[in-house]
Amino acid sequence: MVKKRIVCVDDEKPILEMLSGVLGRNYDVQVVACPQQALREFKPEETDLLITDFQLRSSLTGHDLIRKVQDKIGYKGPVLLLSSAPPHLNYMRQGLAVPLEYDYPFVQKGSFKVLKKAIENLLL
Repeated sequence: MVKKRIVCVDDEKPILEMLSGVLGRNYDVQVVACPQQALREFKPEETDLLITDFQLRSSLTGHDLIRKVQDKIGYKGPVLLLSSAPPHLNYMRQGLAVPLEYDYPFVQKGSFKVLKKAIENLLL
């Protein structure tokens, strides 16, 4: 069975390592630390899920990245917008945001369970 592919974009290396380590057991995970690099390398036909942090230290926010891969690259798949700060309610209502609370750099187990469940639901 071919593993589903998840692209994770975050400028925090420990978060990328954690996502890759835990999600890599069940999924093909590509981690990218720079949203501009993610845009250059993004292959919509090979991506089953895009996960990005909201607050990236870049000229692009996670929301900007999502809009660009959808509008300019044509990605139609599911996305998750992660944030260690309370996300905007409208993102949560749209299913675009999952609150991810962590004590840097370790994700709390309860928050990670929420993330895993959200990923499972999106990739059904």
